[in-house]
Amino acid sequence: MIKRRLIIFWMIFITFIRIFSFAVAQDNLNFSVPIRVQIGENKLDLKFGCRENATDGFDNGLDVVTAPPGFNAYAYFWINEFPNILKEDYRKSGQETQWSLHIANAASDSSFLYWDTTDLTGEYQLFLNNSINMLIDTTASFFGNQHIIITYQPNTSSVEKSYGETTKRSFRLYQNYPNPFNPTTTIKYQLHKDGKVTLQIYDVLGRLVRTLVNMKQAAGYYDLCWDGKNDRGQSVPAGLYFYGIQAGEFRAVKKLLLIK
Repeated sequence: MIKRRLIIFWMIFITFIRIFSFAVAQDNLNFSVPIRVQIGENKLDLKFGCRENATDGFDNGLDVVTAPPGFNAYAYFWINEFPNILKEDYRKSGQETQWSLHIANAASDSSFLYWDTTDLTGEYQLFLNNSINMLIDTTASFFGNQHIIITYQPNTSSVEKSYGETTKRSFRLYQNYPNPFNPTTTIKYQLHKDGKVTLQIYDVLGRLVRTLVNMKQAAGYYDLCWDGKNDRGQSVPAGLYFYGIQAGEFRAVKKLLLIK
């Protein structure tokens, strides 16, 4: 009797593990990436990603249709043979696919792209124009009208897997998002091991503006918000600033731009 109960319990446990593993695998295949396109003073927030129930065409309830804004510089996703432009475009998960991102820039100004993939999981690659790895880089810039291809590859090679595992075990300071920003921006970083962490904001003259972190922290991912104020609680002028992190022997510095 006891043996039979153990067998039943083991079968239930194995079934639960299989269901849980399948749910995690499916969740890893479903993702959404926010991407901001800034052309001059115009900012446009778009999204792209994968869903299990999506197709390569227009999916009502997933994809979001938009209309051209009232200015000559804007960005949108486009699906072949679909008459409308999209603010959000989702494709079928689990297979290689591409998104078509168009930038209409009649003024021929520079356009800046900012995206955030730090919360994504799973084994895949995400490239912009087959040259920019969107899992590593977080910004790109272009000039004039552009037709940009974003490519999703779900199965990485052994070399890419090895690199990805190395990245997960490393220290990293990510580009703030959004950037440029007003009035707040988010800064994310990754710690490989426990230790004292200092993260500070400096102006272009190297003067300390704000200390955001000055404490011991455990290994893991962190994100924090800078509200554009100094250590005295005063709003700082618009302009270029730098944020730097020190965690043990790891040091990194990146730029951020406050606009008003």
